[in-house]
Amino acid sequence: MTGIYIISKHPMFGEGIEEMLRRRGGVEILGFERDITKAIDQIIELKPEIVVYDCNADQDEINAAIMQILKKGVEVKIIGLDIQSNTFLVYKREQHEVQQLEDLFQEIEPRRLYES
Repeated sequence: MTGIYIISKHPMFGEGIEEMLRRRGGVEILGFERDITKAIDQIIELKPEIVVYDCNADQDEINAAIMQILKKGVEVKIIGLDIQSNTFLVYKREQHEVQQLEDLFQEIEPRRLYES
């Protein structure tokens, strides 16, 4: 089962996402929080595999929360859903050691496949 944590200041958004995920199966909803500060503490404690958040919230507050979660070393995929533009964003904590310029190019090159 995949542990999921939901952050949304809009209860209907969060409850709707939670219901859809439960119906799909294979997931365990570990928490749902409206307050981002409380959510950060719970995410660090619960260590879900995935955090789903509402992109339509205060973007500066969300960005700060994402950075704080990732800096704490929680191995989590963070997915932001924007129902207004029908898009989503994905953040993953990855760390790669770069020892020479070629290492940097290797990190950049695979992304070119998706740019065309």
